Amino acid sequence: MRTSLKRRVAARLVAIWAAASTGRAADGAESGASVAALDGAAVLVLPVEGALDTDALHARLLIALQRRGRRALSLDDVPEARRGALPADPARCLAPDCVRRLADASGAARVLAVRFLDDGGRAAVFATLFDAARGRVLRRDEVGRADWPAAALAEEIARWERGEPPPPPPVGSRPIPAPLPPLVAVDVVAPGTPEARALAAALVAELTRFQTFGVAPGDPPRATHRALVWVDHASVVARAHHVHRYRTGLLTATVAITDLRTGARVFQSRAHAALDERERDESDAQAMARLEASALDEWMTKFRADAVERVLARRP
Repeated sequence: MRTSLKRRVAARLVAIWAAASTGRAADGAESGASVAALDGAAVLVLPVEGALDTDALHARLLIALQRRGRRALSLDDVPEARRGALPADPARCLAPDCVRRLADASGAARVLAVRFLDDGGRAAVFATLFDAARGRVLRRDEVGRADWPAAALAEEIARWERGEPPPPPPVGSRPIPAPLPPLVAVDVVAPGTPEARALAAALVAELTRFQTFGVAPGDPPRATHRALVWVDHASVVARAHHVHRYRTGLLTATVAITDLRTGARVFQSRAHAALDERERDESDAQAMARLEASALDEWMTKFRADAVERVLARRP
């Protein structure tokens, strides 16, 4: 009898302990952010900045993170009692002390910020992952492409957040080649003069310095833009004046760049170069070369001032 009584008492104590444990778990669930505070994998996803449909991408990103075992939180998950601790603009709260405020309010271990930024006429996606408790950056990178569907982009950002390697390509598939950069073809207006051809060659060399688009002389088949060069006037004349000789030179030249895809004129500059000086120990050809260099410099000064590089680098 004593043994049976001891067993009944022990069973009763176990039942009471289990019930108490269940009650404590329920109380913890009702406390909202306390669960997130205990979950080391909780990540707070800030509102996406700069995209057209930010709400859809934000929602899909929360789902993609949850599929990977993360406890994904949004600002809507912050308890009402703690929302007063949030900054006025949480999406731009990226300073260390500000990130720590987000962590205190949400209970998240990490904070994920995603922004769309202009990159030469096209959008690029940048993600930053913070250690919420310390407010420091763990990783930042350009992730995916802005023209991807929201679901695919969300999966890519979630994969990056978890540090997962990219998925292998399907068996038998070929990698998608990277899009080729725009190509500017440089040529002269027929029939062309020696001065125009010299300026065109110098323009090719100058434009090659830019890394955001390609440049080629002539008429390559893949060209997206055409730069045409022509000379309205070119002369170098030597003359005597008293006991000295003088050289007078004049060069008027134009360059025009057209987008072959739309027919739009994206740049035009007419340069005037002149000299009137005592004759140096140089030939007429060398004097003309100085005029051509001056005209090219005038073109490129306007090219940079008009930010034409950004226009030429824009991809369709």
